[in-house]
Amino acid sequence: MRLTSANSANKSAKQGIRAVAARAGVSTASVSRALNNPDAVSPSLRARIEQAIDALGYIPHAPARILSSRRSRTLGAIVPTIDNTMFARGIASLQQYLSSVGYMLFLTTSGYDLDIELQQARNLISRGVDGLVLRGDCHHDALRKLLADNEVPFINVGIYQPDAALSLRRHRQ
Repeated sequence: MRLTSANSANKSAKQGIRAVAARAGVSTASVSRALNNPDAVSPSLRARIEQAIDALGYIPHAPARILSSRRSRTLGAIVPTIDNTMFARGIASLQQYLSSVGYMLFLTTSGYDLDIELQQARNLISRGVDGLVLRGDCHHDALRKLLADNEVPFINVGIYQPDAALSLRRHRQ
């Protein structure tokens, strides 16, 4: 099964960043700045670029953006289950906030299984997430090593230890 059409490459070229820049009457660097760091351009220029984007139906190419910025603007979250109202509400709030700051959330569940949590963390890291949100402070020892070896920022949520540093508590080897 093929998901692309014969004219998809042609359509992409017509709606690329160069087309946006031409329509807005600016350089491709200005379009890139407006997309990646909106505060770096004036509100009037940003509005002109946004109008060109809307008119052309331009959608930034995520893999190219990741390569140039070294950031995916995605976070991964691993929760035990989404059947629990507390987890579901927390994820909904997190998603709403991340969306408001231009990030996307990849959500996985572990079923309260530390081996599955470890595998899900590997999967998310392999997809280039900028960081992880983990539930609780009891995790597989290999997860701590994985995060350190790959320099992946993380936060543990759902715990309250005001005197403790953010870390992954040892669970098993």
